[in-house]
Amino acid sequence: MDNILDVLRATSKKMIFTRPASPAELTRCETAMGRSIPADYRAFLLQSDGGEIFAPGTELLSAREGEHSLQRFNGAEFRSRFSMPEDLLIIGFLNYGDILTIDRENGNAVLWNHEEDREETYWEDLRTFLEDQIRCFTEEN
Repeated sequence: MDNILDVLRATSKKMIFTRPASPAELTRCETAMGRSIPADYRAFLLQSDGGEIFAPGTELLSAREGEHSLQRFNGAEFRSRFSMPEDLLIIGFLNYGDILTIDRENGNAVLWNHEEDREETYWEDLRTFLEDQIRCFTEEN
């Protein structure tokens, strides 16, 4: 995740990043959720605590409590709408509603189809997902 924000910024001005999360905020978030944040997303949050790429596009959730928080969307109330495995941590949403997750067991980035309630696509990790988003954007523009 070292330079992925720089690559995203260089690709398009349609990026919304926030101030980085602190290690203490990440710990509070994990405690509140009762689950750990995978290393890839933790590294991202330490650079930008959530945000949006290719706005309006993929929204990435924040470790801070609030409307766009990991705690809210990984809580029982939201997760009960889907048959999503517990190992999948919800980290964001694509602009058409599908849910971006990370598999806490193997680090795969997994796209969950919100209409059919099933795994749609997966990438090796979050960085590979972000690189794929950059590739798609540059091919379209």
